[in-house]
Amino acid sequence: MENNRDRAIIVIPAFNEARAIGRVVRELCAYGVPVVVVDDGSTDETSARARDAGAVVLSNGANQGKGVALLKGFKYALEQGREFILTFDGDGQHSPSLLTTLLRSQEESRADVVIGRRAMSWRAMPPLRFATNRCTSAVVTWMGGQRLTDTQCGLRLFRDEVLRTLLFERRPKVVSRRYDFESELLIEACYHKFRVVEISVPTLYNGAASSIRPFVDTVRFFRMMARIMWRR
Repeated sequence: MENNRDRAIIVIPAFNEARAIGRVVRELCAYGVPVVVVDDGSTDETSARARDAGAVVLSNGANQGKGVALLKGFKYALEQGREFILTFDGDGQHSPSLLTTLLRSQEESRADVVIGRRAMSWRAMPPLRFATNRCTSAVVTWMGGQRLTDTQCGLRLFRDEVLRTLLFERRPKVVSRRYDFESELLIEACYHKFRVVEISVPTLYNGAASSIRPFVDTVRFFRMMARIMWRR
């Protein structure tokens, strides 16, 4: 796993996460893995606190969506020659120790994608997140052809080949740019027969309001589904 850690990098998309981002970055940097924070147009001190804590900070300028932020971070990670690209949320939901859990799981399973699976119940998860996750996970399972139970967890590991194939070829397979980006990426990873595994992870819900916009994001999600079905 030590060798895997030398080949890893962490990407954190962030929008107005000044409250927690400094602590998250410092604790992750303590593992000796570089951290890249992509500031998606924050109006607070997210960039400054991330940089002070030891992260490389990239900026979208204006808010362009989580997908755009992740895409920018992934491109930077691949340019650095890293084989394992991990994503964490910037609000402190995930313990930094899960870095080693993801890398160990990849090493043991030889997976191309490792995603966190949180406790899936309305008692353990805020109601809006629970309802949204159940629906999107069912759709991703159906369209990708592999059963996944938590497709909205921001804790993930990708091998470089997955991102190069799905995002950076001449005709990319994934074209969504907001919250539907993560679902489309999983659908295409499964559809193109990359090995995807889930691992159970604890998650701390810290009282932050969900940034999901039910109507707008639902429309985007179904538009993404229609686009994939048309393409196939």
